[in-house]
Amino acid sequence: MNHNEYKNMSLYEAFIKGMQSNDGTPCFVYMDKSYSYDYVLNEIEKVAFLLVKHGIKFGDIITVALPNIPQIEYIIYGANKIGAIVHLIHPQVTKEQLISCITKTESKFVFMLDILALGFSKEFTNINAKLFTIKQLDVQNIDKGYTQNYGSENAIDFDKEILTTAKFDTVSFNPRNSRITTFMFNGSGTNGISNIIEMSDCAINSVVGYIFDSIGATNSDKKYNTSAFLPLFHSMGFICMHVVNMRGQLHVISSRFDVDEIIHYIEREQIKVIVGPPIVFKRLLDHTKFTGKTLQNLTVSFVSSDLVPHNLIDAYDARMIENNSDNRLCQCYGLSETVSGTCFNSLYDNKHYTCGRPTPAAQYRIYDETLNLLKENGIGELYIAGDCLCNGYYKSDKANSECFYYADDGKRYVKTGDIMEIDSEGYVSFISRKKRVIKVLGYSVFPSEIEQVAMNVDGINKACAIAIPDERLGSRVVLYYEATKDSPEILSALQIECKKHLMPQSIPKEYKYIDCIPLTMLSKTDAIALKKIYDQEYSRGIDK
Repeated sequence: MNHNEYKNMSLYEAFIKGMQSNDGTPCFVYMDKSYSYDYVLNEIEKVAFLLVKHGIKFGDIITVALPNIPQIEYIIYGANKIGAIVHLIHPQVTKEQLISCITKTESKFVFMLDILALGFSKEFTNINAKLFTIKQLDVQNIDKGYTQNYGSENAIDFDKEILTTAKFDTVSFNPRNSRITTFMFNGSGTNGISNIIEMSDCAINSVVGYIFDSIGATNSDKKYNTSAFLPLFHSMGFICMHVVNMRGQLHVISSRFDVDEIIHYIEREQIKVIVGPPIVFKRLLDHTKFTGKTLQNLTVSFVSSDLVPHNLIDAYDARMIENNSDNRLCQCYGLSETVSGTCFNSLYDNKHYTCGRPTPAAQYRIYDETLNLLKENGIGELYIAGDCLCNGYYKSDKANSECFYYADDGKRYVKTGDIMEIDSEGYVSFISRKKRVIKVLGYSVFPSEIEQVAMNVDGINKACAIAIPDERLGSRVVLYYEATKDSPEILSALQIECKKHLMPQSIPKEYKYIDCIPLTMLSKTDAIALKKIYDQEYSRGIDK
């Protein structure tokens, strides 16, 4: 693959190039139905035509609040063809969040599911944006006579327009510099504040071009069908879709994670690559059918998370070895500001319990708190530069000044907010989120280290260490854990493991069982919510 060639392409052009190398394999599978590249391209062209028809121009911003359904792909590539900027947000966004996003970006169009859009009709009468409503099913499966009134003159039935657009004029591709902003993602920001990330075609294509290298595929390899259990509105899910399309191969669009479904697709569609958070692989291991010849179809599995339990990697790889499969669970790392995947392990270059080595699209540096560049094995904050880097945060001078840094090599780096270590061989290890580091008696305590120990205890499913202010210690560590049951045996095993493997200042002062550890909208552990739960419990205790 010529990586420099792809850097200068739009996503739409990369899709066309991938389609030209397609050997008849479907573009994607959704709800057990296959969609050919020809069909998908036709829908993309319809979207491009309809956007122009409704007045969308080069540089206009459209907001897309959709789950994993086929229409989101048509919109992404159709808008990219005409040079519109796509802002991808969570489909279950609140009214306040949606209005805030539309107002800040001056978005011209909003795409939403019809069942969710019903509650927003009044809001759209007060803002200068039109609403495109979309059904959960793709238009192939929709009755052509179906209509719906959404109570707003700004609402447009997207599916109806697609169905009735049998003939259309092909819209010309709008050429441009590949480094201008074409996509936006919502992110927590490396400074812990929610920001809108501006991303270019160059950044996206530079990253995804190296992902197949991480798999070990060559230009002659064909069957690397992929199933990613990540939302397409998130940068990692987005690039998993695009990298497969760039190769003219097949991916599965999963609206939800279902173990029986993925095993079915591994067998029927010859899925070779699985991508997801740790919970996906844990549930696969727990399923009785995830064994035998089915596993021999798999080539590699990628897991991405702040915390990947070591015992999960060991158990997954052991299952593969037992079933004569070359597949292994390979940890990777990235953040939305760098299009997620910039550091990978692979079948051919895999160092257990690390995030692998950076791809050529990214340059990694480790700095200490006084901006001294650290040598190998130094622990500090990771800074990333390279073609993968985003254009910045939209309309946020403060965040841009706080989160980006021009180094002595003249390159612009993003401060990741992650405490990392790079060893003598170039392998990167995640230590902690900088904003989560706990100071106990002046010592730095890393919550992820505590959580890793906890997750290796039998019966514990999730763990989260939080800091509670303490007059004597500065902060004390409280460990919340989610387990198969609330039992003295599990608690005792947890306490023993913590004392055995942790430094004295890192040992939790309190252990708290919880039925379900709260998650953010991106399914990450919500430490802030746990702190609120603790404060509420403490307040009630004082009242007593």
